[in-house]
Amino acid sequence: MVVKMIKVGIVTIHMAYNYGAVLQAYALKHTIRKLGNICEIIDYRVESIYGCYYPFADFYLSGLNLFSITGLRYIKYNLLSKIRWDKTAKFEHFIKKELSKNRIHNLKELKDIDYDIVVYGSDQIWNRSITGGEFEPFYFGKEIPHEVKKISYAASCGNANEDLKDDSYFLELVDEFDSISVREYELKDYLVSAGKKAEVVLDPTLLLDKNEWIDFIKKTNRRSEKYLLIYTIYDSPSIRQRAKKIAKENGLKIYEIDPNGETCADKVFNNLSPYEFVEVFSNAMYVLTNTFHGTCFSVIMNKEFEVYLDKHKRNNSRIVNFLTTIDLGNRISFSENGNEIKMKEKIDYMRVNLQLTSLRKKSIEYLEHNIGVK
Repeated sequence: MVVKMIKVGIVTIHMAYNYGAVLQAYALKHTIRKLGNICEIIDYRVESIYGCYYPFADFYLSGLNLFSITGLRYIKYNLLSKIRWDKTAKFEHFIKKELSKNRIHNLKELKDIDYDIVVYGSDQIWNRSITGGEFEPFYFGKEIPHEVKKISYAASCGNANEDLKDDSYFLELVDEFDSISVREYELKDYLVSAGKKAEVVLDPTLLLDKNEWIDFIKKTNRRSEKYLLIYTIYDSPSIRQRAKKIAKENGLKIYEIDPNGETCADKVFNNLSPYEFVEVFSNAMYVLTNTFHGTCFSVIMNKEFEVYLDKHKRNNSRIVNFLTTIDLGNRISFSENGNEIKMKEKIDYMRVNLQLTSLRKKSIEYLEHNIGVK
């Protein structure tokens, strides 16, 4: 008797030139395939997100005059920048190799898909601030035939407490799903208070353990120099101040990925591939970050790390949720004046890895229960 393999499609933000976006998509696809299923990314690119990466997109978004002095400087340092185009090429290569084989150009094509199940997530697919100010129906299953089973995995809306207050349309949209899992506790609590069933699961990057990520980067060049790594999503004087102190005390160089302002780094990386991004984390001696996936890869790679957050930023909850869950909330500082986090002991990664293994098992069981395992 021939057993039919379950065919699973993933709808997520996979086409952004953003390390967290492409790596979470890769990890979810990899995990579902490990369960013995056929799995593909449904490569439909939402214009409000993918459009940000078109040439000249920044002009449309910022209102710059192409022929102004500022506009001409933009052309010189961005459009004509070898670094920018190298990075774009590396992301496109990764997306084509690891994530997508066949791009869908028209939503009408989705009516003829032959998936048994479609998984929505992870990442901020329900965050309307990144989908043109409105919820994107495609991320809620509206374009997929009704008979196809739909589940969400670690979906996020950004900040549920601020963005969803009694939003009846959002609650109507999530009725499309047969099963719901989310990334943040605030969103789960919101859904449960509205009478929906939901559970919290790990971000997909955390579904793969350290050894699996090391295997992922096995063909990249290893770095022998000892260094502290900075990875930020917004400028942080606190991180720069702390980095200089740690580096001096421990004889480390300072590396930084995609600086967002001033830098104190000895070496700056502006065009890493996703493979190289993971490799730089794997070889760091210490990490300072204010990003979610910077935090995730610090934990995955068992690094000493510190997180410095601006209390006025909207998306702190996902970092706080994750680190609190694994009892590492003490690695976070909301300091704005560069005061270092007071830490007397190194991270006990034996304990942390046990907790993470348990959370990983629970998250994979959610997929097994809703998709199946061969």
